[in-house]
Amino acid sequence: MPGPVILRFADDLRLADNPAVSAAVAAGASVIPVFIDDPDEDAHWGPGPAACAWLERSLDALDASLAARGSRLLRLSGEAGPELVRIARLTGAGSLQRSRRRWPSHAETDARTDAALEQAGVRVRVHDSQLLHDPDEILAADGRPYTVFGPFSRKAASRVRLDMLSDAPSRIPAPEAWPAGAEPQPGVAGAASAFSLPGWTPGEAGALEALERFAGDALERYDTDRDLPGVRGTSRFSPHLRFGEISPARVWDTVASLPAAEPFLRQLLWREFAYGLLQHFPHTPEHPLHARFGASPWSRDFDGLAAWQQGRTGFPLVDAGMREMLATGWMHNRVRMIVASFLVKDLLLPWQQGAVWFWRGRAVRYPRSAAKTASARRRASA
Repeated sequence: MPGPVILRFADDLRLADNPAVSAAVAAGASVIPVFIDDPDEDAHWGPGPAACAWLERSLDALDASLAARGSRLLRLSGEAGPELVRIARLTGAGSLQRSRRRWPSHAETDARTDAALEQAGVRVRVHDSQLLHDPDEILAADGRPYTVFGPFSRKAASRVRLDMLSDAPSRIPAPEAWPAGAEPQPGVAGAASAFSLPGWTPGEAGALEALERFAGDALERYDTDRDLPGVRGTSRFSPHLRFGEISPARVWDTVASLPAAEPFLRQLLWREFAYGLLQHFPHTPEHPLHARFGASPWSRDFDGLAAWQQGRTGFPLVDAGMREMLATGWMHNRVRMIVASFLVKDLLLPWQQGAVWFWRGRAVRYPRSAAKTASARRRASA
């Protein structure tokens, strides 16, 4: 009988359409599902309070799904490499299955973690489940990555991969004894927050229900209703996809053959395009894609920044969107474009400030290129 298989969950909190889950069960050994909260890994781009609230509920849902199949989720806290090596030594596990993470810093830490496991004699297998394509496979004719969406989307739409589609296993074999000193630790995600997430159901079941509702009702009006912030006309799949509670392949396969699906499928391709930019240009979370934009003479209007963050600019649509995000962790797509444009083009503030505020609800230092104050700019234009 082979040794146990460690099944590491991260951005793939689902059992269906998950190649890592399928491979772990197919190994014919007991499976040890693990989620690790690594505070050091997310020191800068870690989840904010809304994401933590969602993650906590999503992990609870995954744990319940595993329990229904005879297993459970070990929820641990600490540096991923040493924690996983410790679990392997406690259990005699000889292999680990996981999904590939696409955020640049996560890809780097995962590579170090995999190396530590391999050195400890644990064979690591990595699967793609977060995207419809491998970004390295959607390239321009000259072999370079696309930086314009139009040509990218035309090529990507013809090469969508649906091979990950699979049912959730009916049973996941548990070890005879769970590792001592590795008891589940609910709450390691730090989700104590004011976010009640009204109207949302985190977890795989909630994601599938949301997809069924959208495909059966809102999809046919999506092309017009998605432009109306006062109408619930968008899919609201973003957090489900972010935490991997549903695969983009499942979403694509469900809606692709339905009438009026094309505008929505285009949005899925925008998601693919963004992940491709992250992979090929890993500096873009904090620096512009093109270096020539790095020397913009940004303002240092801290009062304006605070007003924008708290929804107190005096511009109703901007303020409504920012307050919605503070209260719910979500904002309508069209309003996101408006508030972002207001930040950089009206307040003349660095986009990095907006990016990190959206990510975790806190400010960052200005880029060194910030040279002119808002008052100086106003005097110059008077």
